[in-house]
Amino acid sequence: MDNFISTLVFILPGILMYFWIQAFGINPVVKHSPTEMGAVAALLWLPVSITTIIIYNLIGNLYDSQSIWTIDELKDKAGNLSFLAWFIFLSLPISFILSVIYVKLIYPVQRRSINAIRKIAGFAELSDTSTVWEKFFIQVDTKRNNGALPLRIYKIDKPEETCLIGVMSHASRPFETERAIVLERQEELAASYRSHRFAERRTYVDLKSGIAIAELDLSQPKNTEGD
Repeated sequence: MDNFISTLVFILPGILMYFWIQAFGINPVVKHSPTEMGAVAALLWLPVSITTIIIYNLIGNLYDSQSIWTIDELKDKAGNLSFLAWFIFLSLPISFILSVIYVKLIYPVQRRSINAIRKIAGFAELSDTSTVWEKFFIQVDTKRNNGALPLRIYKIDKPEETCLIGVMSHASRPFETERAIVLERQEELAASYRSHRFAERRTYVDLKSGIAIAELDLSQPKNTEGD
């Protein structure tokens, strides 16, 4: 029971904020060791728990409740079910709000600072997305074809043999273990592709599976009916 209470009070707030940040797409899915996960939870525990306790104290002052200012007082309060309910109830929205603040305000400054140092050291700058998958499939330019993503999928060793062609409507989230996309308008685009060869803006290459996915530029067709 003591371990359960310690998890709720001293680990859960940090893990909540970690997974909020991960869901927002800043932190890619990485398998951490128990030691690494414990360090992350402890690091993120501070802002969430301190803010939660401050708000708890402010609410408690309205009802003449005893405030919490030390770890020992927090441990004593942790045995109270009423306090645990309040602590968890407050931790959920607070961890979410702090994660939004980090993603919108702190992370951009952090990334620019890191890139400035990497540039001085002669290294390539970090991208604004956490994965190549997200950069290609999730961060779709809305100015291109009204946000649609026309694709041609083929094997690297057989570039002239189109496996699939269509307009992507959905893609897996970056932290899903399986990569998948949903294609629409396949027959329509395949018919157009038989008579035209569209220019390719960029290509996503999966070196492990040997599959390439090219983004087509439908505004630049090349008539091939006479070829």
